[in-house]
Amino acid sequence: MIIALKIFTLLFLQIAFGFLPLQLFGYFRDKPAWFNLAVAYGLGGYLITIQLFLILFILKLKFNFFVFLSVIALEMSLLLYFISKRGYKINFYFQWPKLEIKKIILILIILLQISFLFFYVLARPTITYDSIAAWSYKAKVLYHQNEISFYKNNFNYLGGGGHINYPWHVPLQQFWWQKFLGEYSDLYVNLIYFFYFVSILIILYYTLVKFIGGFSSLLLIFLLSSMPLFFYHGFNAYADLSLSCYVLLAFVLLLASLKNADNKLLILAGIFFGVAFFVKIEGIIYMIAAILSLLLFYFQIKRQNFFKDFSKFFISIIVPFLPWIFFLVKYDLNISNVESTFGFHPEIFKNLFFSLFISSNWNIWWYIVVIVFLLNIKRVYKEKELLFGWSFLFLSFGGFLVLYLFTTEYQFVLDHTALSRNILTLMPLSVLAVGMTFKKLKL
Repeated sequence: MIIALKIFTLLFLQIAFGFLPLQLFGYFRDKPAWFNLAVAYGLGGYLITIQLFLILFILKLKFNFFVFLSVIALEMSLLLYFISKRGYKINFYFQWPKLEIKKIILILIILLQISFLFFYVLARPTITYDSIAAWSYKAKVLYHQNEISFYKNNFNYLGGGGHINYPWHVPLQQFWWQKFLGEYSDLYVNLIYFFYFVSILIILYYTLVKFIGGFSSLLLIFLLSSMPLFFYHGFNAYADLSLSCYVLLAFVLLLASLKNADNKLLILAGIFFGVAFFVKIEGIIYMIAAILSLLLFYFQIKRQNFFKDFSKFFISIIVPFLPWIFFLVKYDLNISNVESTFGFHPEIFKNLFFSLFISSNWNIWWYIVVIVFLLNIKRVYKEKELLFGWSFLFLSFGGFLVLYLFTTEYQFVLDHTALSRNILTLMPLSVLAVGMTFKKLKL
């Protein structure tokens, strides 16, 4: 009972810490509470971890739980003060889908799927190699030492574990959760990814419902939640589901900003793309894909204030990960995890085809994606929203393809490790692209 209360308090604190800045700057005041909660969960997680990074890595201070909690409480109090100063009222309302039999059935099935995932979370401790050797290892070291070792002869230099150049969002979020709960548990840490799983479903639903209505949106949400690869990462302490959530959210906001010519959303989209890079190095591929897609969009509509808008977007991308880049430069660490040699590796295509169309996911999904695109290719070319959505998906996939073909990253395609995780981050984007394409059509 006590641990359940602590988890609830921790979750409330993280969501509230993300929700208040959104309210202060007037974001999503017309959106239902579920959407706000999903966005706030992601933003709150970043705001907590980046401050932990500044304290531990930049200022090199020893962590004190009560001092840090007091700082968070003070910041939230100041946010509340400025919100009231502006005369804003906290906007928080729930909007439920219209209750029809077919919708109720789908909602119950999705909730059943989420329930299965929840039981997996509480039954499967951290056992996968990369989590034990890198992500969770760093969190455990930090949990017991409360500080980072900056001595090269120390076994846990700069956090220790595999790849000391990994971004720190995931280990720091695990560390914060365990410190708040007062014990290190390889079960409770899985809840972080469970809530990212739920957040992705919520963000996708409230984006798709504007295009294809409630029932069709729920159907696509069910398909995504039932894909084994996506489900597996909902209880597995890797960084990829977190990355997937931030990339999806960033793209949704970027799409909305272009549709409504809203610079505030453009800046927030850039921030979340920057956060994605602080979560995992692969975030840089999505940043490049977003920049290229934006250039294509602006070129197509010949927008007059292109340079001003693009500059805001570019700066908002860079700011969230600047402390981490400063850390990498200061300690002479590379972004790449392998030797940066170039070559040509066409042998990847066999494994790539196998992972997309035979294993590693709900096997018919990528067939659906390809067929939907080919059948609607003329509409995609003519409609700006569709062109932007599919361009981003293909450019993101193309970024990984270039990486696999011409660098030593090809080895992680041949052993099916990084490949399946990269496919995971593309899944919600592909669901969104397919859903957008069915706009004004019947599923």
